Amino acid sequence: MKWIIIGLCVTLSFQSEAQVSRENSGTYVYKILGRKDSMQVVFRDSLFVIGLPNIGIIKPKTGTRVGRIQLQGGKVYREGNRIEIKPYKTSTMNLTIYAWENGAQKLAYSQIITVTSRPAPVVYIGAVRQDSIIKKEDLLKDVGILIRQDELHRSLWFAVQSFSLEFRKGDKLVTLISYSNRLTPLMRKYAARQPEGTPLRIRNVNYIDNLNELNTLKSATIFVDTNPIVLSVNSE
Repeated sequence: MKWIIIGLCVTLSFQSEAQVSRENSGTYVYKILGRKDSMQVVFRDSLFVIGLPNIGIIKPKTGTRVGRIQLQGGKVYREGNRIEIKPYKTSTMNLTIYAWENGAQKLAYSQIITVTSRPAPVVYIGAVRQDSIIKKEDLLKDVGILIRQDELHRSLWFAVQSFSLEFRKGDKLVTLISYSNRLTPLMRKYAARQPEGTPLRIRNVNYIDNLNELNTLKSATIFVDTNPIVLSVNSE
């Protein structure tokens, strides 16, 4: 399988009115209005998120051969009439596609695409979300830490590679490190001694995401509670 990587281009002055329609579940069709030589591009997702690839299929009219493809604000990978777009930053991208006609390439498609940011990842200890209250009895169980990443119409869960917890021992700050996604026995021992309402600082949470990239979430907080009247907060 051979990919052609097409770099950035200068801003184009051509603009046209476009429409988007839902063709079937999971696909979105973008097309130019009022042009005989217009073509359609069907994308897997309706939203474009910074750093996440979105797959599109170019559908030219019968007998039309797709020419060059230009993208401003991201990278486009092409294999035949299949393209993969990966935005660089939040704002907009300009996608233009040319078609061969009478030995020359003419503009057949132009779309200004809005790019959104990826939601921040969230730490969970067991079923308890960061910035929530965890009962001490739950914290003392053999619980693991997970990362939840919300992405368009799905949520992804990633196992943690390592993390640290900060505890108070009198006037001193104690930092303990786990090289897995589980709280160590020493961590649970320190957690059992924390007074009610104590914030536990979770630091340097390392995990590998669905793009096979190593990420670090710098800090998150969860609060210890020993009052049996207050229930632990479950995942959303």
